[in-house]
Amino acid sequence: MERGGGGDPVAQGEALVVVDASVAVKWFTREEFSDSAARLLAMHREGKVSLASPYLLTYEVANALRYNPGFGIQDVKRAVRALEGLQVSLFPPAGELMDISAEVAFTHGLSFYDSTYVALAMATKSTFYTADREVVKKVQKDWVKHIGALGE
Repeated sequence: MERGGGGDPVAQGEALVVVDASVAVKWFTREEFSDSAARLLAMHREGKVSLASPYLLTYEVANALRYNPGFGIQDVKRAVRALEGLQVSLFPPAGELMDISAEVAFTHGLSFYDSTYVALAMATKSTFYTADREVVKKVQKDWVKHIGALGE
C-alpha cells in the first residue's frame, strides 16, 4: 500500500493530481480556500497538471451544491455540466482501486468515500489535494495535501 515520492510534482508542474469533492465544490462557490482551488484548476487548464478523481466526484459535488442554500435546480445542473467540461479524468469503482480503497478505509479510519480518493492517488502515484483537514491528519503522507498548501 506504500508508494514512492520525491519532491513536489505539483510545484514542478508535471503531475497528475487527484482532487476530492471538497476541492471541486470550491470551483463553484466562494468560501475559504476557493482561491487555492481556483489556482489548481487554472494549472489544469494551462496544462501544467492533469486532474483526476473517482467517478464519485460528480455525485459528491452535485450533492454538496444541492444542499447549498445559494444553489437552485438550474444552478446545480449548470455546475454539473461545467464540471463535465473541465475534463477531469474520472476513474470507475472497480478492481484494484476498490481493493486499495478498502485497505485505506480500515488502515486510516476513513469513510469509504474519502478512502477512494486517497486510493486513486496511491494507485496513480499522484499528489492528492483535499480541503478536509481530518483526511490529511488521518493519512499523514507527504503526498496528501490540504488545498491551503497552494496558498490563498
